[in-house]
Parts: sequence; C-alpha cells; structure tokens
Amino acid sequence: MVLVDTKLMYPAAWQELKSLGQQATGGDRFDWVFMTHHHADHSGGNAFAQADGATVIAQTNTSETLERYIAKIAPMNPSKADVVFDAVYELDVAGHPVRAYYWGPAHTNGDIAVHFPDAGVIAAGDLVFGSGTFAVDAIDGRGSLIGALERVDDILSLEFEILVPGHGEYIMTRDEVVLYRERLSLLVDRGRAAVRRGVPVDGLRDALEGHELGFRLAGHFWMDPRYVAPIHAELVALEAEQETP
Repeated sequence: MVLVDTKLMYPAAWQELKSLGQQATGGDRFDWVFMTHHHADHSGGNAFAQADGATVIAQTNTSETLERYIAKIAPMNPSKADVVFDAVYELDVAGHPVRAYYWGPAHTNGDIAVHFPDAGVIAAGDLVFGSGTFAVDAIDGRGSLIGALERVDDILSLEFEILVPGHGEYIMTRDEVVLYRERLSLLVDRGRAAVRRGVPVDGLRDALEGHELGFRLAGHFWMDPRYVAPIHAELVALEAEQETP
C-alpha cells in the first residue's frame, strides 16, 4: 500500500491510518510512505511507518530542513526519509504508476504532490489548503508566496479529477482547485498593490485579508512579523523586478 503523510506523532493516529488503508485496499501494511513536507502534523508518524517496514520518501530539501526543524506540536522531531529525490520520483504499484513531483518552494521549500494518474487523484499536501485557511512557512520552511501560486499552476498541468488537500474535511474537484488558484492569485495581486502603496511589514496581513478570498490568513505564520517579513520582501522584490525596463 502507498500512504501520503503520516499525521501527528500519536500511536492511535497511526493505527487509524493503517486500519483505513486495510479497509480501502485489503493490504496488510504500508510499503511506501510519501512525506509531503517536514511539518509534524504531516510527518509525525514517520517512525511508526518505518518500524512497520515502510520506506519513507521525501524531497531532498525536506530532509535537510529536518536538520534544523524544532517541532512545536510534537514531543520530538519527525523521522527523516529513507529515500530522497530532487524533482520526480516514480513507483509502479501492481502495474499502477505513482509519481511524486517537486517543482519549487511554496508552503515550504520541499513540498511535493503525489499523483495517482490511473485513479485521477492528486494528494497535494499543503500545496493546496482545503480548510478555509492559507499559510506560508517563510522562515523555518523557506517557503514562498509567489511559489505557492506557481505550484497550483503546476498541479493543474497534471490530469486529475480529485485533489486531496493537506487540511480540511473534504476532497476538491479540479474546478474547485481552479477557483482556489484564482483566489490565491487575488491574494498575490493584493499583496503587490499593498507594497506599492508602501504598506509596512506589520500592516501586510490586514492589507491582504478579505472575505472574497474564500480563506483566511490564520495562525502564527501570519500573526508573527518574523514570518511576514520574508513575504513582504518577496513582494517588494517582485514589484522592483516588474518596474525594471
């Protein structure tokens, strides 16, 4: 069986994942586990998977980030991957292809999307948020707001009918991902307009917020000025680049 992300570092959560996998496929264990990025709410159960014999796979940057990451929502840091890759990793599972893609920074600098082409499904991790929130880890994870938008375009370059977001209770259709992309583009445009007006770092979050986005900028990633400063700098640099003849 193939699993994307191992959730938090609780034995009960791991047992629940195994039970759901067995119900869905009839398999008795996970053979491969893809870690979409380093945050412990996605990778906390890696050690349980490895103890059960699974091979954990991640993008190269994710393993490097774990060298300096300090988990705040788990008693210890997640286990590193057994296998790392740079751009594309492919598996053949009983004649069905599985492909993991890395295109560049987004929520973090190591986010991957896992594509199950025969099923028309993509597991996107935090490349797409389905929970009504949106965040970029621009400090610990070296993420990028502009990259977050570009990565949704990368996802839409693939053939799929269903996308599983990193957060939220519901799966998303392709049309819903297109709408999410439009709203994310609006967020970036609003950020660019804000820096053109001279909005400082501590005013950027308020300048970006708006009900028409369909999501809110929640959590410490937007409340803590340390995390907002790199995003502000990224928007300033983009505006300067656009103004250069």
